[in-house]
Formats: sequence, structure tokens, C-alpha cells
Amino acid sequence: MRPRCARILTLCASVVVSQAIRSPVIIIPGFASSALEARINPQTASAALKTECPQLVGSQWVQIWNGNQTKACQALVFRLDVDPASGRYANTTGVEVRPLDFGGLRGIDSDGGDPEKGFWAPMVNQLRGAGYVVGQNIFGAPYDWRLAPEDGLGQVHWFADLRALIERAVASAGGMPATLVGHSMGTQISHYFLAIATTAPWRAQYVSGFFGLGPVLGGAVTALSLVLPGIIPGLTQLPLSPGDLWNAQQTWPAGPSLAPRAFAFQSRVVAEVSTNYTASDLERMLLDLGQTLPAALYRRVHQFSPTPFPALDVRVACVYGMGLPTPELVIHNPVAAAMAADATAAAPAPYMAPLAAPAPSMRRKLQAIGAPAPAPAQAPFSAAATAFFASKWSQAFGDGDGVVNLVSLRTCERLLPEAILRRPKVTHNGIVSDPDALQLLLRFAANCALPAPAPAPSPATQFTSV
Repeated sequence: MRPRCARILTLCASVVVSQAIRSPVIIIPGFASSALEARINPQTASAALKTECPQLVGSQWVQIWNGNQTKACQALVFRLDVDPASGRYANTTGVEVRPLDFGGLRGIDSDGGDPEKGFWAPMVNQLRGAGYVVGQNIFGAPYDWRLAPEDGLGQVHWFADLRALIERAVASAGGMPATLVGHSMGTQISHYFLAIATTAPWRAQYVSGFFGLGPVLGGAVTALSLVLPGIIPGLTQLPLSPGDLWNAQQTWPAGPSLAPRAFAFQSRVVAEVSTNYTASDLERMLLDLGQTLPAALYRRVHQFSPTPFPALDVRVACVYGMGLPTPELVIHNPVAAAMAADATAAAPAPYMAPLAAPAPSMRRKLQAIGAPAPAPAQAPFSAAATAFFASKWSQAFGDGDGVVNLVSLRTCERLLPEAILRRPKVTHNGIVSDPDALQLLLRFAANCALPAPAPAPSPATQFTSV
């Protein structure tokens, strides 16, 4: 037991956490949940960038990602330059992008709004009710979510910035080590930061624990939407056409980084007409399907991925929902590829999964490879946008939190957590405001005694494929 534990345990019954034991909380949000800002160098940027994004030209930083830029500007700014041979990537020449309000809380909501009214409001208000103060012992660590933790965040010195933020937070708390609270992709980044980007002596001094909400430490089948053209992505915030969105997201290394990992997924994750692909085959699958940029990014990102799955030497809590239908297999529908596709048609929000019923010949081929035959689904899309997506993919569902598969959520439990909270029927985003999760966070941050983890329940029955 750490030296301060005796006095901590006498105070844990109180709703208000004593200032003496208040571990600073650093919030690291999920994919596409950080507000970003950008600026364009007029000396090096292309004429197209300067024409389409005049408000970004100059030395002033301007919010993008839910900002007021045109579709054409968003499409140019969010695309990365990728070397198809090496997989190296960088911002388009002349473009700089950074997270908004690093260290504060405005940047951990994608719209950069009031943190006390947005996605993180229940957690922030719960912490404030326990005596925490924003800017004193509650901090945010937004990041450029297009990048991968394996190399991209290091390139832009984000890990160095996070270390400095944690050191400042610990100093302001009188030396009390910090608690990292990650959600979704933020758990992957937190894990990489603690396991790879820091040293054991540094962690012993500055980090008390890692609190993982909806942990995606084994990847997710839903992340394949970022590397395969035609699967409906969940980026409702960007008002781009399907074609423009794909042109941008195929250059984001976050997609390959979040893709299913072989150490977590043992069964196939993609079914093509004549081939099954497991998580170990994803680079080959991308090359087979002609996706050269995502394949190059996948190769580079996984070159830097630590194997085997690294343990942590800090306290850990794993908190997630389960029992909800979650995509666990994507099925290629090349038979329907001749359907009319209008890549310029705007894809209305909310994004849903419009899936075509395969032709009888496709049904026979799917049965031959053991894939469930998808059924039709309806979606409030224009006919052109529906055709663009439905011509390519269907999905089958298994257990998870609606976004992350149960096998990936449970990967967090390999870290030998002090606490595990499994919440039936709580969604991937809903876990952030779940009352039981918030109560557990207060106890975890105060280093209170925690209930012993319960045995893992059996996965839910296979859900209907669509």
C-alpha cells in the first residue's frame, strides 16, 4: 500500500474528496472528440489552399473541425500527405494543425464549446461536486485524432506536451500523482504513453493510475470504416460528400492504428467472396482491395506497435458497456458494385448503415465461406448516397458496447486492473456519463479501497446480421 493510503481510506466514505488526497485528473478523449485549430502559411501553401481557406491564412490559429470553413477547405485541410512506399505522413505542405486549448477543457469536446454543458459535463460536474477545480486539478489533453500514437503523436511532440502537463498538474497538487482518464481512442493513447513513451521512475513519481472508459486496447471492427471505402463512417460533424470524406480519411493513420489487433481477435473480421481475412491479414486485405495508402499506413503504424501487449506498472480500472450489437464482421459485396455511385452526393447525418440485400449468387458465395447473409436495411439517405455505400459492404454483429467489440474491451483486463466495471446495455459513449462509472472514478482517483473484480459474464448471443 502506498504511504498515503491509510489516511485516504479513512476519508473515502465522504462525498467530498479531501484536498490532501485529490489526485489530479487528466482527461484524454476519444477519436474525433478533440477540437482542432489550424493555420496556413501563405509562403508555402498551395494556391488551392489559399483560395479555399482564406480565413486560415496567416499567423492566427483558427478553429476547424466544426468550424465555419467551406466543404472544400475542410477536405483539403484534413487530408494528410502520405508516402505510399514508406507510409510516412505529414500535414499537407503549408498547413499546421494542433488541438484547441491543450490543458484546458474546451478542447476535449469536438465543437470546442462549454465543457460544463457538453459530452464531458457529467464527469466534470461530478468531480467539481467532490471538490475538484477546473484548471487546478482537472485538465484536458486533446490531440490531433487523425494521427496514430505509435509514431504520429510523437512527431508533433504531443507526448512531451502531455508529460509537461502532468508534471505541472502534480506540482499544483503538492506532489500527488495524477490519474489519466481515457475514453475510446484515448485509452489506446494512454496505454501507449504509459507503456512506451515514459520511464518507470517518471511514472512512479507522476502517475497514480489509468482509468479506461470503453477501452479499445485490442482495436475494433468499426475502425475498418476508416480504411475501407464504402463502410459508413461515424463522422457526422464533417459536412463532406462521401468521396471527399474518403479522400481525407484514407490518409489518417488513426484508422490502421484502431483496426482489430491479432492478439485480441482470433476469428475473421472481413469476409470477401473468396477469402476470409483475420486481424493478422489486414495489410494483405487492403492490398487485395487496392487500398494502397491505408495499406502503407497500416504497415508503418504496426511496425511501431509494441508486441507482445505491454503490461503497466500503475493502477488500472477497466470500465465498459456490453450486451449491445456491435459490428464484428464486414462482408464485401462486389456483386452490387455496379450500382450507381455518386461520390459527390452529400451524406446526411445521422450516419446509419444502409446495407444492400445481396443477389442470390452472392448469398450462395457467402454461405460457401460461412459468412451470414445480410438482409436489407433502411436509412434516411439520398438514393445516390445510399447506393454509394450499400454497393460495397454488409455487416454481422456480436457482443460489445455498440462500437468496440467485447474481445477488445476485455483486453484491458490483461492489465490486471484493481477494478472492473461492466455495465449491461450501456453504450460506448454512454459509459462516460454512467453514474456507477463516475462514482468508481471518484474512489479510484482518491485511491480508495475498490470492490474485487467480478468474474467475466458470458458474451451475448450472436446478434442478427444485417
